[in-house]
Amino acid sequence: MLYHRITADGSQEMPGYGLIKLSDFKQQLDYLKEAGYETIDTGQLYQYITQNTSLPAKPIMLSFDDANLSDYEIAFPLLKTKKFQGVFL
Repeated sequence: MLYHRITADGSQEMPGYGLIKLSDFKQQLDYLKEAGYETIDTGQLYQYITQNTSLPAKPIMLSFDDANLSDYEIAFPLLKTKKFQGVFL
């Protein structure tokens, strides 16, 4: 899943560009956790592709692009509470 920025009000100045309301982001994380998904990072994916290492049964990569402040202030703490990791680009 790719995220660009998490917004409190869900403003859509660039619709379809990875903007998400905070409440929706929390719901998505809850769903992923309850459904048994485990986050992976780019290193794990690379090793899986190149060295045939194993991945969790339900792997998912959560990426955040453009290094927005919301990544650090909002996404990172929420990921931490779910024991998820993110890929911040």
